[in-house]
Amino acid sequence: MAKTPSSNGTDLTRLPSFPSKPRVFILSDIENEPDDQESLVRYLLYANEFETCGICAVTSAWLPTRTAPETMRKIVKAYGEVVGNLNKHVHPEAQYPTEESLMALVTSGAPVYGKEALSLPLSEGARMLVDRVEESTEPLWVISWGGTNVLAEALQHIRATKPTAEEAALHSRLRVYTISDQDDTGEWIRNTFPAVSYICSIHGFGAFDMSAWQGISHPNSGGDFSKVTQSWLQAHIQKGLLGAFYPTPMHIMEGDTPTFLYLIQNGLGHPERPDFGSWGGRYRAINVGSAHYADVVDTVLNADGTKRTDSKVTISRWRDHFQNDFVNRMSWALTPDFWAARHPPVPMVNGHQGPGFLIRKVVCGDVVTLDASETYDPDHPGDISHLEFQWYQYLEPTISHPIGAEAVPRCTIRGPGGSLAINDAGFESVSLGPTVELTIPDAKKPGVFGLPAHHWLPYTGVTGMEYHIILQVSQKDAEFPVRRYLRVILDAGVS
Repeated sequence: MAKTPSSNGTDLTRLPSFPSKPRVFILSDIENEPDDQESLVRYLLYANEFETCGICAVTSAWLPTRTAPETMRKIVKAYGEVVGNLNKHVHPEAQYPTEESLMALVTSGAPVYGKEALSLPLSEGARMLVDRVEESTEPLWVISWGGTNVLAEALQHIRATKPTAEEAALHSRLRVYTISDQDDTGEWIRNTFPAVSYICSIHGFGAFDMSAWQGISHPNSGGDFSKVTQSWLQAHIQKGLLGAFYPTPMHIMEGDTPTFLYLIQNGLGHPERPDFGSWGGRYRAINVGSAHYADVVDTVLNADGTKRTDSKVTISRWRDHFQNDFVNRMSWALTPDFWAARHPPVPMVNGHQGPGFLIRKVVCGDVVTLDASETYDPDHPGDISHLEFQWYQYLEPTISHPIGAEAVPRCTIRGPGGSLAINDAGFESVSLGPTVELTIPDAKKPGVFGLPAHHWLPYTGVTGMEYHIILQVSQKDAEFPVRRYLRVILDAGVS
């Protein structure tokens, strides 16, 4: 007889409940190629972490004269066949949305290319987008997997129908993450509505090899590609009622997926801080005070001792992590038996449970103890011996000047379990164990960056240097270990 969660002591209420969920409105040129269908399948497996506000079929340069909302409906219908299984693996208050509620959100933009839509009556999709922006003061993430003319329509309509102050208030709620520019409205939006927060890889039109998002699976993006191959996807993802709607890639796997990997509540990133870095990449404002964010670079240490530095690395370094997580979520869709699948650990540091980061004020020379021994393992309640604890410093988020991660002072991290020279995400000097001690370096020395202080102090509202320490917790004994994180930001005051 299959066990129930209560029969061995697992408390499902200790799983993440996501009291604050990102509001998400999807724009997709689905049927342009298989990747949009792939991304929608994966998105639905994480739908309990989001408040989905719209699923809109749009055009693009590659699909200029039609939209395909009917394909979205087929995938949502398949999701409806497995949502009961998914709900058996999550917090009782973090349940997945119903098929019916998602089906009501499927809509379409005008079947025309780019700015042609601006001379037509407001499309159904743009009307829904305007309604969603107006109905809540919470941020609305418009994630675009194709063209952005529906967003352009909505912004034009708001400008034409709202007083200036109300327009500004609505703009302040928008957060956009687009997969490069895929029609002629992206640049127009950024120039016409500069206050709208906008993440986008900026490059020559169609020159996608320059973009960060290709780090998810492109052969030139570095890292191990074994888990993005056709054979691997067939064996581990294209299974079950929902997996049957995950098509085989035509070019690369899921080029659009970084838009919502960025929002997954795994404890690594923060939606309002593109510079922090997450499964969906790392970005910075294109100018001081700008609302527009573009690619930056990370450096990873490869297993052979060589280093790679580019924008794709900000995503590719996490590939093994998010692919393992994908397998895990798909396994939930296959069975209602809680014990037939694995579940992410729930990190806790010094009494703080994520996914939000922990910030602590320190001064140079401080020795700080970080204790994660209260971390919860849903698959082994009351026992953390099946978990591996890794601690490392993420250097790049500290940088506020393009000088390279090597110039960032390093914290000394010591744990009882020894250390790794390199871990599975390309980080160096990784300490092991549920508890570590960190020594804050002296950042007051003249010329620590070779620049005057006002050039390198982060413009984040804190008093001094921010050191980003990542706790990564993973399963030791799983075929596809699932990782969760907790970011600790040590704010070292400089006096």
